[in-house]
Amino acid sequence: MTSPSPKPLSFKVALGGAIWLGLTWLAYALFLVNTPLTLQSVQAGPITMAGGAVMACTAMALLLMGAALIKLALLKRRDASLVMAVIWSMGALSLAFSIYMLTRPLLASAI
Repeated sequence: MTSPSPKPLSFKVALGGAIWLGLTWLAYALFLVNTPLTLQSVQAGPITMAGGAVMACTAMALLLMGAALIKLALLKRRDASLVMAVIWSMGALSLAFSIYMLTRPLLASAI
């Protein structure tokens, strides 16, 4: 019986970035559900601070995922780890984009 080949470090970094991105946006959505929506909280309150933190985490996760995916694509051996990393990254990006698009009208309607 053959043992499976070890996953490259760049695969683990890409997977970690995707998980980080998805969990960040899920936490933001959970925060918005539990925070009262007022005009002050949206414009200069906790929602603004959380939004800034989420955008910073998103930028860092995208940098990690992008660098790791490029590194995986440039490896000489092409195996399923590149495909799995791309699938996880696209799933995390679609989750983040969906939550972003669903929360924009909610925040715009704050009184």
